[in-house]
Amino acid sequence: MDAHDAMIQFDSHFGTHTPLDQWQQLQHWIKTYGLAVGNTPLKSSPKPLFMSHQDRSRMANATTAVNSIVDTVARLLVTRDDVARFLGFNKIRHAFLFSDCGYSDMYPVVRYDVFYDRNLNQLKFMEFNTHSPSSIGLHDQLVECLKKLTTIRAMKNSASFQVDRLIDGLAETLIQTYRDYCRKKGHPISPKPFIVVMASKTSTVRNDAEQMASLLRSRGMHCNYAYPQQLSDCNGGLALNGEKIDIIYRDAIQDFAVPLFGMHDKLRYSVQYLVKCLVNRARFRRDNLRYLFNDNLYVKAMSVTKACRLASVCVVNPAFSYMLSSKLVLALLHDHVFRDCFTQKQRSAIRKYIPWTHVLKPGSVHYEDKTIDIIEFVKSNKDRFVIKPALGYGGYGVAIGCKSDQKAWNRRVENTYKYERLDIVQDLLDIPEVQFPELNDDGSVGYQTSKINLNLWSFSGRFLGAFVRASKGPVINLHAGGMLVPVFYV
Repeated sequence: MDAHDAMIQFDSHFGTHTPLDQWQQLQHWIKTYGLAVGNTPLKSSPKPLFMSHQDRSRMANATTAVNSIVDTVARLLVTRDDVARFLGFNKIRHAFLFSDCGYSDMYPVVRYDVFYDRNLNQLKFMEFNTHSPSSIGLHDQLVECLKKLTTIRAMKNSASFQVDRLIDGLAETLIQTYRDYCRKKGHPISPKPFIVVMASKTSTVRNDAEQMASLLRSRGMHCNYAYPQQLSDCNGGLALNGEKIDIIYRDAIQDFAVPLFGMHDKLRYSVQYLVKCLVNRARFRRDNLRYLFNDNLYVKAMSVTKACRLASVCVVNPAFSYMLSSKLVLALLHDHVFRDCFTQKQRSAIRKYIPWTHVLKPGSVHYEDKTIDIIEFVKSNKDRFVIKPALGYGGYGVAIGCKSDQKAWNRRVENTYKYERLDIVQDLLDIPEVQFPELNDDGSVGYQTSKINLNLWSFSGRFLGAFVRASKGPVINLHAGGMLVPVFYV
């Protein structure tokens, strides 16, 4: 059975096994497992995305090629000041990000956001999430939910599926990184290290962190969830409830390190956080302003920042990975100034896998073998481009040319360089679409078309799995109401 046949068989089984019952089954299991994004139950569909093992090989090869490119950028960041400046960082002002993490790998865990046109065999990497890749726990628990549904159980009688378990890749990487850390620091290696999965108490991915901790414990590992303020100093390291921590797997670095950035950075993070509260209609309290703008209220988390700076605990991913998540990295790959920093093989991979991306600021640039004035060209050809904040997240601040009227688009372009924002402009690609069963307004279940992106996971440089995010609109993100969908290989 190939992927196309699997989709046909699923649709046939699903239609004969009362779709609404299966939809309700899925919601029941999501609630039973406690899967959520923020305070909202995780959105998914009873139908996984079926792909072939050949598709998986293509994704693995592409991930290997892009890992090589990101490795080169990481080395350039350390050795060349002009690369750091291009990405908007200063080695003195952002010394915390450049501090030695105590081990070799600059981004042990990475999630690449990819558009995959299977008909053209075309993979395009839209973002590198080396900073705080999330949804490992949600995905692996969601797979268990889908396996309980009537149609999936019926299909198992005639087909065998391979499903990626991302937590296994994470577990192996955490131990491998910890051992590298201990060897380099001269510390004894604990046979059963204490692992803390850390995320802010109010983070929208806190549930994912808790799910990861639970899954790691189910594999016999000593692991707990904690938020930064719960950790305390302990003999030069960190402790949770008096027990010394060996490994921290963390979510967003700004949850505990904002005071180490300049006022401009803090203001940007604070505005993003306020926007997120407004979008989610979270209750606003006066204390929030003090939390956002008063450094003194971060003191309880400063033990974590100190541990990161001194590498007194093995923190995965390291602070350094924050810089590699900048979308300016994609712009650097297409900038002729840095062309000779990459091998011929890497340059070929850049052309193949990375859509044209450039910093949105006045000047002449190379585009499709010609030289253009980027500002005027982007204004005049809005349907070809998308504008994104270099360090944005959750889909906030993204402007899509074909969805914008000309005046609003021109204003966005002008404001970017007028206010010296770090924005990139990128080729707008056709977003793949798939039909998934979803609940209709009348309470029935029917097929609706969703736009999708693939999320490819690399652990310690190896591709070990993928899942899908899906949405009705062009901004595909779980925080914006999108769905998480597992991939089943046939």
